[in-house]
Amino acid sequence: MIAIHPTPWSAAWRRWLPLAAWTLGLAALAALLLLHIEATQTARGIRGGFGFLFQPAGFRISESLLPVTPDDPYWMSIAAGLVNTLTVALVAIPVATLLGIGLGLLRLSSRPLAARTAALIIAPLRNTPVLLQLFVWYGLLLRLPDARQAWSPLPSVLLSNRGLALPALHGWLPYALAAAGALLLGWRLRHRLGRAAPWAALAATALAWAWLPGVTVDLPVRRGLGLQGGWQPSIEFAALVIGLVVFHAAYIADIVRAAVRAVPVGLVEAGQAMALTPWGVLRHIVAPYAARVALPPYANQCLALVKNSTLAIAIGYQELMAVINTAITQTGLALEGITLAVAVYLGLALALGGALSAWNARHARHGPGDSHGARLGERPALRLLDRGSRGIGGWLGSALMALLLAAAGWALFDWALLRAVWSGGPATCAAAAGACWAAVGENLPLLLFGAMAQADRAQALAACAALLAGVAVALGLGRLAPRARLAWVALMLVVTVIALAGWPWGGAAIGPLRWGGLLVTLILAIAALLAALPLAFGLALLRRS
Repeated sequence: MIAIHPTPWSAAWRRWLPLAAWTLGLAALAALLLLHIEATQTARGIRGGFGFLFQPAGFRISESLLPVTPDDPYWMSIAAGLVNTLTVALVAIPVATLLGIGLGLLRLSSRPLAARTAALIIAPLRNTPVLLQLFVWYGLLLRLPDARQAWSPLPSVLLSNRGLALPALHGWLPYALAAAGALLLGWRLRHRLGRAAPWAALAATALAWAWLPGVTVDLPVRRGLGLQGGWQPSIEFAALVIGLVVFHAAYIADIVRAAVRAVPVGLVEAGQAMALTPWGVLRHIVAPYAARVALPPYANQCLALVKNSTLAIAIGYQELMAVINTAITQTGLALEGITLAVAVYLGLALALGGALSAWNARHARHGPGDSHGARLGERPALRLLDRGSRGIGGWLGSALMALLLAAAGWALFDWALLRAVWSGGPATCAAAAGACWAAVGENLPLLLFGAMAQADRAQALAACAALLAGVAVALGLGRLAPRARLAWVALMLVVTVIALAGWPWGGAAIGPLRWGGLLVTLILAIAALLAALPLAFGLALLRRS
């Protein structure tokens, strides 16, 4: 009997055929839906289609690396918005990664002061909405001095309430391409050239330096009533980047902490038995294993950062979604605009996710190694991260961190209490140098209840208290037995329904159209989480099919 083995080409075809079939089927359904909607619009006299992309946009984009004018077509304005989105992502993702790694390693320190300080920084950043943080950073940056008194934290770096002014390099792109080509060539020829590969890459870079035109540096300077020269991103760009960086760095810090704690102790002990230094163990064992564990959630954070950049519309920065919204408002073609936005963001997500998945597949092809036994998180006595760093993690570092923490605490105490305004009108708050708690007290009913009537607020407050008590016990407060916890959650749900129904005190029932403030926030959040859990399990099982 002759055994016929499938060729690699046929095996690859069998593997990719179901995916291609699903892709074609979904594309066909999307095309049919678009054709049906366009036919409906035509029947109602609405002219649709993507022909508007070649018409003059008629609006100006105040800030973009791709200069456009109102006379340019819509597609150029949308391309400028896409460049703004990519600029935010290219600046924010590396900075958030570095900050998150630093906070994560600080959180792993065996020094209680360092670990608790990092936890104190991470907790409020993770547990507050990113939109709220953008408003906070935008408000803080607007309180900076004007351009004539711009703050200069570094030479040729100016910060004012108009934005950030940085030195600009002109003519750098050919050098970057030449350096990337030299690195790629050295990487490809590393086996043939051996130790001479870095020298070959250096020689190629020197040759490009000799033939390419020179690079000029444009420094920002104060001139007249403003700043001239350099690269001057706006205050909106700075607030967006800072907000996205600190928000996602908090999540990346927890990812780094969990990934390091997941490293098997057996691998670390094997490295120590081979007489590796603590730095060698970190470099050759802990870092590669933790990177492979952390990559999937880190990729999700990168994708979330790109999608959260759409919140720039709230602070007036014209990124891709803001430009598409303007185009929809002017043309009335909501379907076409939304289709463009979905296609572009889906393309960005697939490109970024595909690149990270390819990197993960390349470095994880040999398997995870030791996947049994205890983990670093279960052996805190190892204190691997504090060995070899006594100068930084010792008493000097702890004293410096204590001083910084005390300075930050005093500044917050001074702003929140000593210089705060507790009563008065808008003029008093405008002249205050600290917090304006008078405005908070004045608007507290609006924050808690929204536009709900005065007669409904007592019932809404009782429903909110019951929901919060149920959520707290469901998350582990009180250390009750599972049956007792389930009974308590059911009781709180019944109390919530009774409070909204108006019984037993005889009040009127509060329907969904009358909900507002904290009540609607809690109900929507709890309902969305309960509905998302079974859907997530189903999708996960289908994904593993």
